[in-house]
Amino acid sequence: MRAKLPERGGYPPGRVDGSAGPDRRVLGDILMDGLHIWATCRHCRHRASLSPLGLAKRLGYDRSLAALRRHLRCSKCGERKVELRMIEPERR
Repeated sequence: MRAKLPERGGYPPGRVDGSAGPDRRVLGDILMDGLHIWATCRHCRHRASLSPLGLAKRLGYDRSLAALRRHLRCSKCGERKVELRMIEPERR
């Protein structure tokens, strides 16, 4: 049996999947909040950490996360179906 998909906007906070997300944050906001970005391929489940500072320098601090997601590609399988999550760095 297939898992029931969440309704639009029903994703947990911090997830940007390109559907109708209320999260319209930009890379500059992520930097100011001190968050890390994790990208997960929906096809092969490959995960990678993305540098918010490096992305902001290259793409602009005003680049939205939804726009960023549309341009990402999995380095393992080549699929463009990528999910982004923002997480707080671990405190040591």
